[in-house]
Amino acid sequence: MVCGTSSGAKTPIDIYDFIGHEGARLVSYLSYAHPQPPGPDLGILVDLVATDRLHPTLGLAADWSQLDDVLAALQQRRLSGKAVLTIG
Repeated sequence: MVCGTSSGAKTPIDIYDFIGHEGARLVSYLSYAHPQPPGPDLGILVDLVATDRLHPTLGLAADWSQLDDVLAALQQRRLSGKAVLTIG
């Protein structure tokens, strides 16, 4: 589970959400407040996706040349999920 706070609303987490996942743990990742380079943490995220243990919600894939439109869509909350920009 990934919990974000872009809306400003608190994310409710209930202890019962963990039933059946007894080895689960909560790990924070704050990209803007991290004192070390993000490379190692991003590598962990890539590995989780590659091994099918993390399933990010993709709201939009677009070419890098559409950056302004994608940023506007994110700011106006027209996307549900992550935006991915491709190069080339």
